[in-house]
Amino acid sequence: YLREIEGLIVGYHNGAEMAVRDRYYNKEAQVSLGIPAGWQVHLEAEGALVSMSRADREFLLLASDPMHLAIDAAGIEAEFEKGLRRRGWTKVGGEPALTAQGVPLRFSYYTGATAKGEPIHVGCAFIANQKRRWTLTMLGGEKEAGEVMPRFRQTALGIRFLTGQELTVLQPPRLRLVRAPHGADWPALAAEHLGDPGE
Repeated sequence: YLREIEGLIVGYHNGAEMAVRDRYYNKEAQVSLGIPAGWQVHLEAEGALVSMSRADREFLLLASDPMHLAIDAAGIEAEFEKGLRRRGWTKVGGEPALTAQGVPLRFSYYTGATAKGEPIHVGCAFIANQKRRWTLTMLGGEKEAGEVMPRFRQTALGIRFLTGQELTVLQPPRLRLVRAPHGADWPALAAEHLGDPGE
């Protein structure tokens, strides 16, 4: 039985996408995004590349489309804001920034209401990179207002666009059987054997 299960793919993986520890990876879109602590990852059939949620109170969505015409982050932001009135959102702030990789992005912050009339806070990050348009959106209710934007900024600034070498070594996690030495404890074994996603 142990020989049969060794090498079995484990965890969240569907061929193109995987979640390893605290990061989401998409090999086809060549992007990686941090998963906030305590959040769940969901595949989206329509509208978003991936979504994450925390206790149905906060939501994070990453969407991407091919760039047919050259446009920068500010241009993506301007196009998005043409539909603000339809969404019922009001812009309350915005600023430029750079990701950890040095990719320019535009932060924009909005307030609005759900279909039930409940107040929401929305953060959007707009990025133009790799001939694609990227929009990262986080939504949270009134109770989460003080937590939503700092968490959103941290997540957005940590987005990574994967290089050829990273894509080559990126593999889904597999079950490995290890004979534990006498007297070993779980923390020591975990520290020794749990490495990077490519291992």
